[in-house]
Amino acid sequence: MSILKQLRKIEKLSSSVLGKTPTQVFLWNTDSKVIAGGFMPEENVILINSIYTELTPTVVGFIAHESRHAYQNEIIAGKLKPKASDQLEQWQSDFKAQWMPTEENMSDYAFQTMEIDAIAYSELFLTRFFNKKLKIKVPETLRVHVDARKNQIEYDLNFDILNGFDHQKFMPIPPIKK
Repeated sequence: MSILKQLRKIEKLSSSVLGKTPTQVFLWNTDSKVIAGGFMPEENVILINSIYTELTPTVVGFIAHESRHAYQNEIIAGKLKPKASDQLEQWQSDFKAQWMPTEENMSDYAFQTMEIDAIAYSELFLTRFFNKKLKIKVPETLRVHVDARKNQIEYDLNFDILNGFDHQKFMPIPPIKK
C-alpha cells in the first residue's frame, strides 16, 4: 500500500475519533526539512512533506496533528458543535494570525493555543493507536501546557474507536522500541 493511501486511512481514523468529516491528504513536494506538513484551511486539505516515504509513528503523529487542525477549523466555521473543552475564541485568533513555522519562530509558534491542542491530541491518538504511551518531544516549558491540555480533551473524544486496535494488521509499521 502506498504511503499516501496509508496516510489517508489514518486521517479517516482520526476523523472518526474527532467526529469530523475526513480531510483530503496529499503529499507536498518541498525542500523544507523544518515543516513536516500543514493543514490548509482555505482548501480544507492536509499536506505532508514528501520527504516522508515510510509510515512511522512520527508520521502517524503528523497526520493526527494536522487532522486536529482540520477539526479546529470545522469548529471555527460552525460546521461542528464545540465540545466542552474546545477553545473556540483562542483558535479563531490563532487561525486569523496564520503563522507559518520557521526555524526562527518555531518556539513562539508552538505556544499558540491551537498548536498546544494539536500536539496534545496527537499524543493521545498515538498512545491509543499503538497501545503504548508515546510523547512528542517538546521543550519542558511547553510540556506542562501539552499535558494539561491532554487532560482537558481526553474525555471529550471517542478514542474507544481505537480500543483493541491492532496497527500491525492495519498497516506494516516497524515495531516501536521500548
